[in-house]
Amino acid sequence: MIDGQMWSEVEWSHDRQAWCVQDAAGHCLAHVEHIVGENRDVQTAIRLAKRMIVDGSMPTPEGAQEKLRLERSEAPFFIGPNTRLISP
Repeated sequence: MIDGQMWSEVEWSHDRQAWCVQDAAGHCLAHVEHIVGENRDVQTAIRLAKRMIVDGSMPTPEGAQEKLRLERSEAPFFIGPNTRLISP
């Protein structure tokens, strides 16, 4: 948290067997691989997240949310076989 805003979170990815460093919108930006004898703990991922904030590779919370909004607005619209379009 920086000035009351979440900039990043670290979450374990079962699929990748790695710690995922995410931006404020939940986009995974980096993985800290779970390799025996190297980067085995969450503290390594937290240090990476902090380093990304300091060096500018972590987007601001506003930037992350804007990117998410744009991705959602550009997503293709899916019409399933049971969908009925109703016109006025």
